[in-house]
Amino acid sequence: NFTCPDCGEPVAPHELEKNSLAENVLSNMKTWCIYKAHGCEWHGKLSELRAHLKLCKGHLGEECPYNCGEIVTGSKRQQHMRHCVRRPVTCRWCDAAVPLILIKNKEHESECKPFLREHKVVPRREHARVVAELNAKSHASLLLAARVPDSEVQANGATLTLL
Repeated sequence: NFTCPDCGEPVAPHELEKNSLAENVLSNMKTWCIYKAHGCEWHGKLSELRAHLKLCKGHLGEECPYNCGEIVTGSKRQQHMRHCVRRPVTCRWCDAAVPLILIKNKEHESECKPFLREHKVVPRREHARVVAELNAKSHASLLLAARVPDSEVQANGATLTLL
């Protein structure tokens, strides 16, 4: 309900008159989209805002394409994609695109064959096979008879670290 600005009495909507001068001034005022905080960069005349809002997707979020679980909107999407912990980065050992978090947590190292070869690292699941191969090559039977430590294996003159 509206009230009269002079007397404070209630006024019905059909009793109101348009103020063309005020309407013209307001409709030509410049404004930003109401979803600017969500990333929409539109700006224009207030009179054009209603048409823009019918098309604007600034308030709608979408899931991060790197599957980190974040819901991102508009221009914040680009910023998020540059800093997402699951964004792909190139492994310096195998040149594969790997999620950043796997590099930071050193999880990729246990699957990266060039890294494993360079560092003489043997994944724990391949421990028995590699030790057997090394022993067969060196014809050394001492390693088979001795208790093998959980973290390192000496074979054929090389120390192998287990992951």
